[in-house]
Amino acid sequence: MYPMNRIPRIFPVSLPSVLSRPRLRRGLLLLVLPVVLAACSGDDEPAFTLPPQEDLQEVTLYLSLPALSDSAAKRLGDPGTAQEETDDWDRLVLFVAYAQSQATVGPQVRAFRLTKEEYRDLPLVAGSETVHRYTLTVPAGTVRFYGLTFSFDDQSGLADKLGTDAAIAQNFPNEAAIQALSISNYYPYAAPASGSEASSKTGASKKFCSVASGYYDADGDGTPDDFTVNYSQIETDPTKIPTLTLRRLAAKIDVQWDAEAAYSEGGYVSAAVSGFEYYGSAEGRVFPELNTATSPAEGTTKWTFYNRTPISQRNGRQYHYTFPDGQTQAKVVFKVTAQKEESESATEKTYTMTYAAALRRATWYKVNATVRGNAGTATGAQGDWTITSSSN
Repeated sequence: MYPMNRIPRIFPVSLPSVLSRPRLRRGLLLLVLPVVLAACSGDDEPAFTLPPQEDLQEVTLYLSLPALSDSAAKRLGDPGTAQEETDDWDRLVLFVAYAQSQATVGPQVRAFRLTKEEYRDLPLVAGSETVHRYTLTVPAGTVRFYGLTFSFDDQSGLADKLGTDAAIAQNFPNEAAIQALSISNYYPYAAPASGSEASSKTGASKKFCSVASGYYDADGDGTPDDFTVNYSQIETDPTKIPTLTLRRLAAKIDVQWDAEAAYSEGGYVSAAVSGFEYYGSAEGRVFPELNTATSPAEGTTKWTFYNRTPISQRNGRQYHYTFPDGQTQAKVVFKVTAQKEESESATEKTYTMTYAAALRRATWYKVNATVRGNAGTATGAQGDWTITSSSN
């Protein structure tokens, strides 16, 4: 017997357009069914259902992209005026990933691309100023929803992978490729020339602060959940509509040091902190929570802290953005130079602070360091250092 998925071979040109019309499709099948049954007599191949294209359905998705200023939990804000941090994205990509076990015709991953303007034009959910309704037309089946935002010219590498439909089809053949999506941690901005620091920092902020990502997680346990696209979805019942929430990806390492105690308590004539370096993963993961079980990367990459806010000779602040990868234990290395007496030479020591666990997304890792001298070992929590760490 001919399987039903061989019908297109009998009507190779007209069948796709005809099958998109339910009444014509039923009439055609009634006409050809006797012919097909006669022709396939004795065929032992298993029967198949018609391609899922005939079951294209509309499904509504709630998109929650809270602006960074809407909630303290969504921004990496801090005291001072070092740098404005805004969600300066202009591209939104949504993935609909079908279960691998499903016998679908066509790709396992469907992708939808929107500009920021197109997203803003989507209707708002009643009673909300941040959640939009987006209607997709996709084949019926069991799916998972993923999404991310980025800036097309931020040099993060996402534009090459997500800029066109052809690039998406090549780079994301299945759900595993979506979950493994990486993003460069490289700072592409050179040290600013005098007077241009603000514009250069805006560029760095655009790269690291514009990326947000998320997936449909109905029960809130941190893992993607299935959603069934079928005719039974009740669009008028909010509980039946899946919500996809995107959260900012970058973490921020922020060190604020104060050496006043070295002068007032330690009797030093000078004390300063310099040479901040960050050691972490060369590439982050767009979905770091889904990559914690992978083997840790060997070695780390070093970056010099780019963002510097000198306050005075006795205190200062430096910070660095990074995309977490879900597995690398980052560390910060810096130097302390101190001079006890005018007649003595200054001494310099290197200190290291290592984080006990992999960094989390959208987290401000703030370190307050009080410098009382330059004695002790090469670990930041010993000697004449008083260090308190917190993450907000």
